[in-house]
Formats: sequence, structure tokens, C-alpha cells
Amino acid sequence: MQVIRTKYVTNPDFDPEKIKVASTACEGLCRWLLAIEKYDVVAKVVAPKKIALKEAEDLLSTAMKALETKRAMLREIQEKLNKLQQNLEMNKQKKVLHMRFNWSPFQRFEAPVAVSALPHWHRHRNFCKQSFVLQCPIALFRF
Repeated sequence: MQVIRTKYVTNPDFDPEKIKVASTACEGLCRWLLAIEKYDVVAKVVAPKKIALKEAEDLLSTAMKALETKRAMLREIQEKLNKLQQNLEMNKQKKVLHMRFNWSPFQRFEAPVAVSALPHWHRHRNFCKQSFVLQCPIALFRF
């Protein structure tokens, strides 16, 4: 390419229009040679960019594989978290039910005694229902 640049491209007579007068075939060769010279200049500029692009694409490919692996791990962790949250909600509900219906033995046996000790039971029925029956398991009292 160095010979073409020094010997032909710099020559003022190496012009396709001037050569066309002598021969149309030589005009075609002249245009071809000038195009090859321009291609060489552009190829030297583009070659390092192509190499950098290839390296960047390889790096991107590696990063995308790692990202997909991390996304899969994240999905698994989110599924586990959802299961744990469901278990937590169920345990909260169980605790509420346990607190509502799990009386101590003292409370279970004292409530009927307290109710039977009330004089005029029939007058205090609403009071008993509100204070004892609604707080006790259903099996303890039957009205």
C-alpha cells in the first residue's frame, strides 16, 4: 500500500477523468486502486474498534450469564421468602387462636364456680354471657 500511496495516489496525473481520455479500462483500474487505498485507511481505523467490540461482547456475554445465575438465585430466595411469610401469617393466626381459646386450668375450673355462685342466675344471664362465655371455649358452657 505504501508504493500505491507514494507512486500513484500523489501523482496529479492519476485522476480517473484524465485517464478516461486515454482508456476506459485504465479509468476503471484507477478508480479501483483509489477505492482500495481508501478501504485500507478505513480498515486500519476500524480494525481496533472491531477488536474492542469483540472483547466488549465477550465481557457482556459473561456478565449476562452471571446475571442470569443471580436472577435464578433471587427467584429461589423470593420463593423461600414467600413460603416463610405464609408460615409466619399462619403462626400468627395460630397464636391468636391459642391465646383466645387456651385457658389455664385455673381459669377453666374457676369460671363455672363463679357462675354458679351468682345469686339469681336468671337475672344475670347477659352479664355471664358477656364476661365468661364469650371468653371461654364453647364446650365449657351450654345455655
